[in-house]
Amino acid sequence: HMTTAAMLIAQDMLTVEEQQQHSNESSKTKSVPRTWIYSSNAVAFGTWLLSFFDSLLYWEETSGESVHFVEILSPSHKHYMGRLFALLPHEVRLQALDKVLESQHKPSDTVSDVPLIQCINQTSLSYFGLVRSKRLDAGGLLWMGLKKPKVSIPEMALVIPTQEVNDGDEPTIRSSGRSKRPRR
Repeated sequence: HMTTAAMLIAQDMLTVEEQQQHSNESSKTKSVPRTWIYSSNAVAFGTWLLSFFDSLLYWEETSGESVHFVEILSPSHKHYMGRLFALLPHEVRLQALDKVLESQHKPSDTVSDVPLIQCINQTSLSYFGLVRSKRLDAGGLLWMGLKKPKVSIPEMALVIPTQEVNDGDEPTIRSSGRSKRPRR
């Protein structure tokens, strides 16, 4: 269940509990965005968070006409992707997006170049780099919304693109939104 995964990401990785004292000497805990000790860890995590949502967006795009809904991709969901990305500092988000763009343009490693077991530590971080979802293209509405200081993802950016084939031509991308009624 992706809702549970998103909740755990929010609670365990993106926020920390902070004690707040009130005037009547009672204390209350509140979740606040995590302050990352090493910004490189935050950037690496940001790329993998992008990977998580890229996988969900891609699944929606390729699952066929019968299934088009992942709860956490809805703007009204408590752990919506915009809310989770907003918990990362703006500079970290920008660096994570740049890191993904940078790795998209690098030639990919061959299978023989990648070790079967890779140790990830502070000096050797692993970054996500291959965006598969059409909605997460660099320069698209979703990408640009993540780059803003205050994350702002328009609902139009989440519309699932569909493919139409026109008499043997190349597939053309069309939004699967509300269809327009013909004018009379």
